[in-house]
Amino acid sequence: AAELKDETAAADAHLGAPTASTVAVASPSPASEGAPPPPPGTAAAVAGGNPAAVAAAAIASAPSEPGGVLHVPLEQLAAWDAHTKPVPYVVLACCHWLSAAGLQTEGVFRSEGSAAAVARLTSRFHRSPTALIPPGSDPVDVAAAVKSYLRALPEPLLTFSLYTAVVASGEADLSYAAELTQLLPRARRATLECILALLSRVASQAPINRMDARSLAAALGPAMAWPRSGQLSQETLDKISTAVAAAAAGAEGDVDGTAGDAASAPASAPASTLRDLGLEQAAKEVGAITNALQHLIENYDGIFQSDSFSLDDDEMDD
Repeated sequence: AAELKDETAAADAHLGAPTASTVAVASPSPASEGAPPPPPGTAAAVAGGNPAAVAAAAIASAPSEPGGVLHVPLEQLAAWDAHTKPVPYVVLACCHWLSAAGLQTEGVFRSEGSAAAVARLTSRFHRSPTALIPPGSDPVDVAAAVKSYLRALPEPLLTFSLYTAVVASGEADLSYAAELTQLLPRARRATLECILALLSRVASQAPINRMDARSLAAALGPAMAWPRSGQLSQETLDKISTAVAAAAAGAEGDVDGTAGDAASAPASAPASTLRDLGLEQAAKEVGAITNALQHLIENYDGIFQSDSFSLDDDEMDD
């Protein structure tokens, strides 16, 4: 252990990165209790499944030189960036940029943007963890890059352990969703707070961008929470969206762009259609996650009032 500590400190000194002692690691999450054992040979298995130990193991096993962005454990990427904020820089940079330049963009976060442009953006962050978003970038592409990052996480932002609880809160008790955020490890809670701060601002411009809290929750929910069995494919999400849109067509609310959104009204989708597709349960879970995320967006100020995440320009210089 002493040798590993010395080697890590030497590498950090060489790279100018924060040492493990300067990185705050979250306390174990009660939600992780009772979770199935991690696969043998993984960091989680080595750490015994303890969230704090898993995060510490991720930091200790970080490559000698930061660079990878996609498919990297969130705790590991946040550790590289902990000298600024306990949030991965790619998320922080995109949220700040969108807060300044993308709040009034119609359909922001709903559209998948240009695949080539999103790939170029993520490639910039892959080559340089402190890259800047190029002038003239399309806010739709920057928002899509955030979704791409979230989808590529090895474990969803809201964690596997909390998935069932998040779904339950969306189905029965929305106030419980706020309590669940307190169970997230520090880096994940800070990242969620950063994203919610942006979404709250975007929703405040709904008359212009046609993206209210419901639309944003529907667009981002599947990228922030999925079960251990894996994410739903885009094809599956599209099928659910089509069924939902068919039920929502003609419903009031189109002024804010909510009618026809994926999972905007899952409870109204024809049960027989979803059942025939074998997607009834999946649609219910997507709808519940949408409900929970919508609640967090709409109540952001109250939930995070003691430590609201600033997206002001000078925040990036702290």
